Amino acid sequence: MSAGSRIVLCPGLCKRIASSVASESLPALCLSSKAFLRPAQAHLFHTMYCTDLSEIAGLCREVQASERLGDYPRNLYIVLETTRSIRLHGAARIAAWQDVARGLKRMPNLKMLLIHDAALVNTWIFDDLGSPPFQLLNLQLRFQWDQHFVDFLGSQRELVALETACPDPYTDASGSSPEGTPTQIILPTIPVDGFLLRLAKLETQLFIAQQLLTPFPGRKQYPPLTYIRINSPPSNSRAVLSMLPNLCWVHKSLRAVYVQIPEDMVWKAINMIATAVPTIRYIGVLHIPSIHLHRLTSVLLRLPCLWAIEIDVSAWEPQPPNLFAQRAFAAMMRTYAPSLRNVIFWVGEQKWLWKIVPTATEVDENGVVNEGIGKWGCQLDFGVKLWAEA
Repeated sequence: MSAGSRIVLCPGLCKRIASSVASESLPALCLSSKAFLRPAQAHLFHTMYCTDLSEIAGLCREVQASERLGDYPRNLYIVLETTRSIRLHGAARIAAWQDVARGLKRMPNLKMLLIHDAALVNTWIFDDLGSPPFQLLNLQLRFQWDQHFVDFLGSQRELVALETACPDPYTDASGSSPEGTPTQIILPTIPVDGFLLRLAKLETQLFIAQQLLTPFPGRKQYPPLTYIRINSPPSNSRAVLSMLPNLCWVHKSLRAVYVQIPEDMVWKAINMIATAVPTIRYIGVLHIPSIHLHRLTSVLLRLPCLWAIEIDVSAWEPQPPNLFAQRAFAAMMRTYAPSLRNVIFWVGEQKWLWKIVPTATEVDENGVVNEGIGKWGCQLDFGVKLWAEA
């Protein structure tokens, strides 16, 4: 090899090397060689996680200034959980959010967006964004539920999963829902057609779920939800009961419902679920009282597809229920719901998962597991997401 000759690195090799480098070393790799610049930048900007408004504004300015950086981001996390993480004030804060909006305009391949805004007042950036160049699959927002928010959702025709953390306009400053809830609250307008037509997973607040599932004149389509979770325990039991019948509009697709249902309304609520979605496969969390358990058996007979259920037994006496009592209760429920395979018992902060383990006699010579009695196995639940398997 002659002196001064250049070694040309294979682009495929550079890409593989960049993919194996730790994220904190990617900036150094960008500066090491021009051959590594683009593959290292692609991995550096693939997933951006920022906890400071000034930092994300700076990154978005970089994206605006480059012709190619905007093609790299796939996942963007903006986590401003406290006002301290924002730091900027007045015009400087507005300018930073405008930079974020301009940066989003240059990210056509973005698939996951998370914005947690401690101030809850910056949904106007969606207006600045105009017609987004991207179609998200996953969206998590902590913002005010207003028309800017809803209009942005309407632009995301491919959205599959939505999670929100919005303040409830029906709840007063003390966090309660008084009897005299004001009636002049105006919620944003939901489009009649073409709204969230691919949305399968919804984790939100009660008032948003209620609006998304409430019929109104001219409405013909509803999101094809498979899973719905009400994130915070509702303070108004009447509002929960008014929302549950609306599940019937998504009964063909819905497989799992997660909402904290207190003891004083559990029987009425579970009957409403059985009426609205008789094919439901997962229900949680039911605060079932230790008396009148016969009322549960009559409901289980109406749920022929029930596969998993979560029950809070923290208030039972004696406390806490031992494992033998849990197993007996799970076996009793399966007598009336033969499809039941998983039962989670909440005892305080602990979760005990009971699940049917196939016995050897249920596996034929081809290794196929057949339906049968099986046996109950127990384990501490460390975050098993049964609703995802339902």
